[in-house]
Amino acid sequence: MSDTGHLNAGDAPRLRSPPVDFPDPVPCRVKDATPGGYFYCLGLWSSHCPHRLNFGYSQFCLHPTAPEILARSAGES
Repeated sequence: MSDTGHLNAGDAPRLRSPPVDFPDPVPCRVKDATPGGYFYCLGLWSSHCPHRLNFGYSQFCLHPTAPEILARSAGES
C-alpha cells in the first residue's frame, strides 16, 4: 500500500478482506505520535483491529510490536 492509502497492484488479492491476525505485515502501518511513545494507526483495516484505540478523531495503535511496525513503515517510504 502506498502512502496515499491506495492499494498497490500486487497487494490487491490479499487485502480484499480483513486479515485474520493483527498486526498483519501487509496492511499494518503506524506513524510516530510523539511525545509519549504513542503511534497513530494508519492500517487499511484499522476498524477491525483489536489493538486500535479511538481518541477524538485519532486512532492509536496499542499493539506491543508497534515500534517494529513503525520501523517497517518508515523503511517503505
